[in-house]
This record gives sequence, structure tokens and C-alpha cells, in this order.
Amino acid sequence: LVRTIHVPCKRISKNDIVEFLKGIISEQTGVAINSISVTGNLTSYGIDSIGVVKATQKLSDFLGTPVAAIDVFTASCIQELASFSEDLLSKTRPQLVRTIHVPCKRISKNDIVEFLKGIISEQTGVAINSISVTGNLTSYGIDSIGVVKATQKLSDFLGTPVAAIDVFTASCIQELASFSEDLLSKTRPQLVRTIHVPCKRISKNDIVEFLKGIISEQTGVAINSISVTGNLTSYGIDSIGVVKATQKLSDFLGTPVAAIDVFTASCIQELASFSEDLLSKTRPQLVRTIHVPCKRISKNDIVEFLKGIISEQTGVAINSISVTGNLTSYGIDSIGVVKATQKLSDFLGTPVAAIDVFTASCITELANFSEDLLSKTQPQLSSNESNVPEADIDCTELVVEVSKSRQWSIRLLQFFALIYISIMLASPAYLSITAFLNSNLCASKSVAGVPWLNYMISLIFAPLAWIHCIASTCICISLFGSSLLGLNYELTSEISIYSVDFVKWWALYKSQEISSKVLAVHLRGTVFLKYWFEMLGAKIGSSVLIDTVDITDPALVSIGDEAVIAEGVLVQSHEVKNGILSLRPIRIGKCSSIGPYAVVQKGSVIGESAEVQALQKVGGGEHVLKPNKLNNIDKNKDLPVISSKTQHDTIYHFIGIYLVGFLSSLAAAIAYFLYIKISKQPPSLQHFSFVCICGAFHWIPFIIIAYATMFSDVSSNPITFAISFTSAYLLHSLILITLTAVFTRLLNQNQTKFKTWLRYQMNISCHLRCAKFLSGTEAFCVYLRLLGAKIGKHCSIRAINPVSNPELMSIGAGVHIGDFSKIITGFHSSNGYVWGKIEVHDNSVIGSQSLILPNSLIQKNVILGALSLAPMNSILQEGGLYIGSQTQSHVGNLSATLNKEDSQKLTLTRTWYQTFTSLFTQPFLQTASPHILLGLSIYAPLNLIFHLSKKVPIFWLLPLFWILSGTMAALTCVIAKWVLVGKKKPGEKLPIWSKRIIMDSTWQAIRTLIGDYFMEMTSGSFMFVMWMKMMGGDVDEDVYVDSMGALLNPEMVKIERGGCVEKDALLFGHIYEGDEGGMVKFGEIKIGEDGFVGSRAMVMPGVVLENDANLAAFSLAMKQEIIRST
Repeated sequence: LVRTIHVPCKRISKNDIVEFLKGIISEQTGVAINSISVTGNLTSYGIDSIGVVKATQKLSDFLGTPVAAIDVFTASCIQELASFSEDLLSKTRPQLVRTIHVPCKRISKNDIVEFLKGIISEQTGVAINSISVTGNLTSYGIDSIGVVKATQKLSDFLGTPVAAIDVFTASCIQELASFSEDLLSKTRPQLVRTIHVPCKRISKNDIVEFLKGIISEQTGVAINSISVTGNLTSYGIDSIGVVKATQKLSDFLGTPVAAIDVFTASCIQELASFSEDLLSKTRPQLVRTIHVPCKRISKNDIVEFLKGIISEQTGVAINSISVTGNLTSYGIDSIGVVKATQKLSDFLGTPVAAIDVFTASCITELANFSEDLLSKTQPQLSSNESNVPEADIDCTELVVEVSKSRQWSIRLLQFFALIYISIMLASPAYLSITAFLNSNLCASKSVAGVPWLNYMISLIFAPLAWIHCIASTCICISLFGSSLLGLNYELTSEISIYSVDFVKWWALYKSQEISSKVLAVHLRGTVFLKYWFEMLGAKIGSSVLIDTVDITDPALVSIGDEAVIAEGVLVQSHEVKNGILSLRPIRIGKCSSIGPYAVVQKGSVIGESAEVQALQKVGGGEHVLKPNKLNNIDKNKDLPVISSKTQHDTIYHFIGIYLVGFLSSLAAAIAYFLYIKISKQPPSLQHFSFVCICGAFHWIPFIIIAYATMFSDVSSNPITFAISFTSAYLLHSLILITLTAVFTRLLNQNQTKFKTWLRYQMNISCHLRCAKFLSGTEAFCVYLRLLGAKIGKHCSIRAINPVSNPELMSIGAGVHIGDFSKIITGFHSSNGYVWGKIEVHDNSVIGSQSLILPNSLIQKNVILGALSLAPMNSILQEGGLYIGSQTQSHVGNLSATLNKEDSQKLTLTRTWYQTFTSLFTQPFLQTASPHILLGLSIYAPLNLIFHLSKKVPIFWLLPLFWILSGTMAALTCVIAKWVLVGKKKPGEKLPIWSKRIIMDSTWQAIRTLIGDYFMEMTSGSFMFVMWMKMMGGDVDEDVYVDSMGALLNPEMVKIERGGCVEKDALLFGHIYEGDEGGMVKFGEIKIGEDGFVGSRAMVMPGVVLENDANLAAFSLAMKQEIIRST
């Protein structure tokens, strides 16, 4: 048992600094240390600005206090720099101390004996003097409950946990006291108490000298020449300089200072007096705290607390509650679990996730988890000052305000960056279409006189133009994006979102993200995707297989030889939090494997031959090592495996990519010939070439670029244009789906590895091009049946991933598959391509963003919770409730509450007219409405650029058209939101097949198309936030939102100042519940000031993130859960 005192440490002398600086110069230049003169400075030895910055960082580390690069750069010689550093050190670290420990009074054996006698007296009424140390607690009539209470009190007294069984079995008080004394010596070898030691105050003279330093730094005037009777403006410092000076002064004082006070101060003396007075008011007692452990919460304490919660909610007596049951086994529903979680968090003093409480199999397991969590978050309830950073001493948190002028400057820069992104994405498409036209012209001349051969050449060349566009886009971003916008990541790891560097990073990030989503997605699983990311800056070894396009910041990613990254994996090297962009490299070792839809965060290191399982997260800075041989069981051993590597991969992959584009062009060509036959129009080679290009490129911005390149006017009125545009899309989609169904069946005969792979690519491409607007309708079920899936009646299948092999899907009747769920019939692994059948039986519910892996069976009436996993080779038993992605957590069984009639009844049963609506009306609304509105939005800007093209080349007008038409489309989406959906109310409930839900689904389709056309490109900028506000979101302007998933129910979302919503996070203002015939319920979501929602996290209705609260990436906030700050 010790207390902490401080003893002065050895100071760093001026000579030490001189020798250190000589060492830096020698290291950077190669000059011998003995040859370096103290009269020279760093630049005189040929060290450039980058070298000075690196030297500054090393000097700061050596001194243990920040040094400004400008001071190092402007120092006339080493001698001067050493003197400056010594002076800086004396000001910033006035009392360097080391910590030693001095013994404190121990709790003696006699103290424990007297305490135990007191407990017995309190419980039994026996006088303390009458209690013998040779008796035990039970000999005085204390029962098991009394022993538990005595144990808790003894634990409190000792400050360390004592097991009730040890108290119960002690033969006498003497023995129990000896045991307690021995336990105390083992478990608390270094217990300290908290004392407060006054810190050195910042004096008025210190402030004066600091202000002189600021003026000298900004103006170049020597410090000795600066008079305290002058103010900042008298030395020529403008308003921007005053704001910068205010920020530095706030940092120095450790308390906010208003810029207006600095600006209006008549002289430095007055400003120093004001600052000193402000400091005394806001920080009246500056102390550094040495923490001492208070009483630890033991496992028994947690168990008793949990029993109390259950008793409070259910009325069951505490004595009747078994530790082998969990909360749900006592009839506590999800809302009750959330309430229990909040109480448990308060009791422990550290946040607990509701999902962990919900998935605990029993009270004992939950108590173990809580105890372990407590030990991690509060590893030692005592720490001495040497373990506490200097910054933590301040009692007032620094708040740095960003001026309105700076905010608007950055917003203007973001708008210019958006133009630059448009140029980088539009230029390759324009060049590819121009090359296609020139090739067609040359080929037409060589085959003149041969009927229809010109049409065949256009059809054959169109997919090549699409492939050319993919390659040229990658090269363009590499040359004009990465080279011009890329940052020096070694020197820049943290950036304010109100800085020019952030805008540069954002422009590069968005151009890479959009191009990958639109173009590189068709390269998944091929060697060309590896080349794509290498061109964008990633360091990738040989024989690496990549099946995902969600690799952000490729320049910060390195992947070792023979690594495998499966479908949907997010590799994210950045994070935006509290207004700061953090960038950290990610290392993926050779022969490692990352499973489907896993998340790898910034700073992660995945070791050689390591394996990350499906739907798992590798946290920031976490290291994943190679598993032990005994634990590395091959879960794929019962599944068929196809080898992924052949000698001719590159050729086969190119042919496959071409054929996918050709199939889409062929569908467009068939649609064109049907049109001219019905309308009795003569064929036109120009029109046919345009149609083939549209079929191959398919993305609407590229289609409009092709139209603007190949034609010179829009002959029809807006209504006719919009209807023609929509009709062409619908007809092409129907034909492409039919062709895909036919060709995949043909390829299924006499299968080879190439045919199997090509079939998968066609299925995925067809889904991306045609099926995503059919979400939630019976038409989507029909689409899946055409591709070979077995789908029962009355199913609700929402926005799922493209399924590579639908023939392996079997979905029963009445099944609901939630938004963004993933059905994986096959995926790439370190063993090759693994595939297997998936079965979901009648009446089951698959929660949003859940994952079903090959060879899994989900029986009747099963609920698989949100963000949960159905593992490979698993059976989810009938009536079960399964939640969690770490392990398969069976937290309840619904079959006991369902009688036979209820279990056979389909929750999602529809009437005949509801089925008709779901099969025809709803699909038509969800596909036609978005395209009609987008066509109307495009018409006027397209006419405008045709008018301007008479004076300006069309190439330079394309970015202007894209931004203008995208803005008009966004406004159209806002109008559609209020007309079709209106404003939902918290707590409102609607039947899943009701008209209002159909209207909501129609608007969701409109939002999806307009996001795909333009608005996704603006996410993470002020424009996206403005759009969100216009659609009903209660969002402050200075927030960061980088997810379309934040717009699912915008009127249900409130984000306060400084809030951040990261990539692909989902804010569900609604939830599907399978009661009362299938209901959709709505609820508000609030994210407090500086709240943070990580990438791919899910927030359910009613959730509140308190100020400064964090919801980590890939985490679930359950309905009505309150997330507290740590």
C-alpha cells in the first residue's frame, strides 16, 4: 500500500540539445558530427523544408513539448535554436518530476476482525464484545443471503473482491481475517489514494512574452522590438491573423478566448491582464490529480445487480432468479433489455452495448463479460502522474471555433472540387465515345456496300469502348487525381475538415469511390481489379484476388502475395471524427484471407496467413495474427471448392468482361429493332450506334455524355423526352433480364470453370443494371425465379446484394429479408471459390444487413437479428431468435409462444389485389417514376449546353451540365419526398403492404436513382447536408455525413453540431416487426454534439447518441437504446 509523491528529474541541458541537433543534421546529410559547426543552421547544410519539418518532429519528441517548424526554419544557427529550445522547455515544463512511492497505512488483521464482528452484530443484534473470533458467521445464525451481504460489505471495506464461498466456508472469524489479509497483499500490491497537487500558474509575464512571440511570428518583427503598449493591429496584423492569434492564445491558456476581445484590446498589457483574469475565473484551482482506486465491482455484485433488474421488470423474487437464465428467458423484451443495459452501464460506470446484454446466454456469462469489460476500460483504478498526459491535467476542454468566413471558403473550394471530380469522370467517357465513333467511321469505309455489316461493327465495338472507358478512367484519376490531389501521408495523418488538405483528399476520395462503384465493380474477382487499385496507388503483391471495390485511400493500403479479399469487404484507411480526418495505413499480410463483408479499419495490421471471418471487424490499430494450428479448423471442408487460379486468367477475364458488356449492348440492339418495327421508322446507323453505347455503358451520366457527343439537339418536348428515356430503360431491362436467364441456363450445361465464372458475372451485372429498383416487390421475386431461385409466395425481399448463383437459393413462403441483407451462395477464400446451397424456410425474418453464408439452413419461424450471421454449415432451429456476428448466438425460442395454428400462418399474406399491386403497379412506380423525374430534370440543362455548344466546345460544357442537371434532380427529389411521403410521425405504424408504404418505396427508388446519378458524389460535403435538411432532416450545417443510408427516413434524423456519420452507416427511422400482419414502425434518431456513427454501423428507431458518444464501426444500436459518451 503506497502513496505517490514527486521528486525532480534531470533536466535536458542546452548542450544536450546542441548534440541532438548535430545528430539530426548528420543523419539527413551524411556530414560527420564533428564537422558540424554550431554557427550554421539546418538550411546551410542543404536541408530542405521537408527535412526541416521532419527535424522539428524529432526535436519535439526529444524535448517532450511541441516546437513550431517556423522557429526551426528561421533560426540563424544551431546555437540560437538550442537556446530557444531550452527557453521553451523551461516555460512549458516548469517542474519535471519522477514518481516514487512511499508506504501508506495498511489494513491490519485486527482491523478486519473488528469489521467482521461489526457485520455480525449488525445482522444478529449480538453485542460486539460477546462475539468470539473462534466462531463463524453461520454459527451466529446468519443464512446464505446474509453471508452474501456480508461478503459485499467486506469487499467494500478491503477494496478488492472477496468470493462469498470463501466467507461461507471459513471455520472462524480468525481464519477469515487471515485469508482476507493474505488476499489484500496479493491483489492490491500498489494501492494509492488521490491527492491534489497545485500546478504552476501561468503568470501575466508569461502571457506577455507569448503574445510578443505571436506578433513576431506573424510579422517578422524581433521580440525585443515589440512594445507592450502596442496592440496586434498596430503591428499590421489583420482580422485573419487576429483569429489565428486567438486560437494560439486559447491553446496556451487552456481556456477559450473570444477573438473580439483580442481584437479590441488597446495594448498587449491590457490583453495580458484580461487573459490572466479570465484564467483565474475559468480555472480557479489548477491541480493535477493522482487517481486512487475506489472499491472494485466484483462479479457477485454484478450478478446481484442483474437479478435486481430482472426482479424489478418482471416481479419475480430475487431468490427465485437463477444465474443460468438470461433476461429474455424471464420474458424481458428488447425494450426491457435496452433499459436494463442503461442501468447496467450506470452501475458499472462504463458503457455497455445492448446487443451484448441481449445475446448473453445467462446471467453468469453477462456478469463475466461485464467484469472483463470493466477491467479493460478501467484496467487500474489507480495511476500515478507519470501515466497521465499533460493535456489531461486541464479542467477546461479547449473549444476551437471555426469562423464563418473560413467555413464558406471551404464550401466554395468543395464546389470547385466537385467540378474537378466531374471533369475527371466525364473526360474518359467522352474520349472513349469519340474513339468509338472514329473507329466506326473507319470500319464503315472499309466495308462499304455490305448490308448490315456496319450495324454489326457498332455492336461489336460498343463493349470495347466501355472497356476503354474503364481503363482510361483509372489512368485519368491516377494522373490528375492521385498526383495532384494526393497528400504526403507520412507528414499528414490528421487534418481539420476546414482545411484545403481536406478538400483535396475529399475530391480524390470521391473520384475513386464513384469510379470504383460504377466501373470497377464489373472487374470484381478478376486480375484487372488488382491492376485498378495498383494504378490508384495501392501496393499489391502477386497472385492476390480482390472481390470488393470498397477499398478507400488505396495509397495507404498494402496487400501481400496470395492474399484473398472476399465480396463486400470494406478496407477503410480513414476516419472523420470531431471535425478531424485521421489517416492511417493498412497492412494485409501474404496468404491472409478476409471473409465476406468484413470491415478493416485504419491502422490495422493483418498478419501473414491470418484469417478474418465474415461480417467481422478489425478495429483501428488492431493486429490480427496467424491462428494456431489446432484452432484453425477448415470450415469449408464440407463445401465444394473451385480453384480460382489458372494460367490464362487474364485472357479469360478480359473475354468475360467483354461478353458482359456485349450482352447488355445486344439487349439494347434488340430493343432498338423492336422500336423501329413498332413505330415503322427507317433504321439509322447513328441511332443504332448510340443505343449500343448506351447498353454497354448503362450509367446515366455516361449515356447523356454519349447523347451530347453524337447529337446536336433535343427535338422533343420535356414530357416526350422523359417518357422516351423511361421507356427505353424499361424495355432494355426486360430484354437484358430475359437474355441473362437464357444464357445462364445455356452456360449451365457442360460446365467448365470459365463458364461457371461467366455465369456468375452475368447474374451480378444484370442485378446491378436492372434489378435494384424492384426491391420489396413481387416482381423482384419473379426476377430471382427467372434466374433459377426457388421463391415461395408472399415474400418481402428488400434491397439485397447481387446473388452470384440464384439457383442455390431456396426461400420459403412468407419470408421477410430486410434492407441491405446479404445472401452469399459462394465466395472467394484462401482455399478457392467456396459455394453451397442456402435455404430459408417459411415465415422466417432476416434482419437488415445480416449475412447468410453457403450451406446454411434457416428453419421455420426463425428470426435472424439485424447485423447478424448465419454461418457456413449451420442450422438455425425452428422458432429460434439468433443475434450476433461474432458467434451464432441463440438468445430465445419463439416456438414455445406459438401454437401450431400460429406457426403455420403466414405473417405477410397478401390479398389478391395486394399481390397484383406488388407484381405490376409497385414495380412500375419504382422504375418508371424515378426515370421520368430524372428525364425532366435533364431536359433543360441538355438544351442549354446544346445552345452554348455553338460557341464553346461540348467537351468543356459536360461538367457544367452534370452539376446543373444533378442539382435540379436533387430538388426534384425533395419535391417528390414531400408529395409522396410527407412527414412521418414518431411512433406511427403502417401495414407493410399499405399504399403509404408503397409511396415511401417509390420515393426511396427516386432517391436511389438521383443519388446514383449525382448526389452520392456530394456526400461528405455541405451540399449533401443541405439536401438532407431540405428533405426534413434536423441537421446542423457543420456536420459530416458520408452515407446515403442517413437518408432512409430523413425527417426522423437529428444530428447536432459536430456530428459525424461515416461511410455506409444506416440510420433506420423505421423498423419491420412481424406482428399484426406485418407492420412498419417509425421512430426518431438523435445524434448529439460531436456524436460519431462509424462505417456500416446500424442505428435503429428511438436511439439517442449523447454528446461526444461513439457508435463504433459495424456496431448495432438497438431500438430506443441510449449511447453514452465514454
